[in-house]
Amino acid sequence: MEAQLKQGRYEYIYAVKNETTGEPDEVSLEGSSSNTENEYLILVYHKNIQFKYDELVGVRKLSNVGQ
Repeated sequence: MEAQLKQGRYEYIYAVKNETTGEPDEVSLEGSSSNTENEYLILVYHKNIQFKYDELVGVRKLSNVGQ
């Protein structure tokens, strides 16, 4: 299966049908996002027009672990 998607941000959830109520239940699959560890690596580049290359000028690693 393939799908062409536009560039950008997409938000979605997975859910299962509760056999008793018939309602969707996303917590049983996804859990609580407050307990999820997230790490981010931020890379900042400068485009050098004179020398025609991109230069890495900054790196930062962020995490919500221990917050």
